[in-house]
Amino acid sequence: MFPRLVTRVVPRFFGPNVSGLRVALSARQLLVARTFLTTAQVSEPAAKRGSTKSKSAKSKTTPKKKAAAKKSTATKKKPAKAGRPKKDDSNDPEARFKNGLKAVKVKKSELPPVKPTTAYSLFLREQYKEIGQTGTFGEKSTEIAARWKQLSEAEKQRYFEQAESLKEAFAKTQEEWYKNTDPRILRAINVKRRAENKPLIHMPTHLRNKRPLSSYMRYMLEVRDSVELDPSLSTKEALNKRAAQIGKMWHELPAQEKQRYTDQYHKELEEYKAAKSEQA
Repeated sequence: MFPRLVTRVVPRFFGPNVSGLRVALSARQLLVARTFLTTAQVSEPAAKRGSTKSKSAKSKTTPKKKAAAKKSTATKKKPAKAGRPKKDDSNDPEARFKNGLKAVKVKKSELPPVKPTTAYSLFLREQYKEIGQTGTFGEKSTEIAARWKQLSEAEKQRYFEQAESLKEAFAKTQEEWYKNTDPRILRAINVKRRAENKPLIHMPTHLRNKRPLSSYMRYMLEVRDSVELDPSLSTKEALNKRAAQIGKMWHELPAQEKQRYTDQYHKELEEYKAAKSEQA
């Protein structure tokens, strides 16, 4: 649009002046050559274009190579150091107690024996089988209790004998269990029962290792029944008087007689200490 205006306006302005026309034509050619559509695109050399592409390609590939190199170094595992071989504690009885009593796993075979049932419990089981599934639990229990009351002493004796035999067998197994079982097993059982709010299991008093009686106490128990109580005194005064008499008799006892009680005491004391060291 602009070159056409130049060709029309310039001749009118300069008139017949040829030099002015030449200037106008040269200006027109200059404007035409400088337009965006007519100007040829300047192309860069191929070497330079290739170099830019190679640079961009390098700039793109180098971070990937670096990342791959980092991954390869990260995935490489270091060789494991040869340490000391682990000890095999499977056959060590002390290994299970290393981490405390809470970590001890008690087997079913290591649990203490369960108390036997009573005579009435034996009768209850027997009657439940006869009654069957008719009625509720409360109705069955009341009916069985009424039947138990109707039994004579001779009929009940059979159940009492069975309960007594079970009690004797339980006493033997209980004594063997406490003798052969590590005391720490019982402590581990009680730790778990305490956490579950269950009653603890204690060793019966007749199985506990009691300290032996002294020499004087042995003598006193031996002669106590031979010294009669004074009926004219109160019970407390009579017992105190008898204890004073036995003490006087012990002091008057010959040394050879005292030695018999002393030897028996020392013998049982050694057995007590040995048993206590085994339980510790």
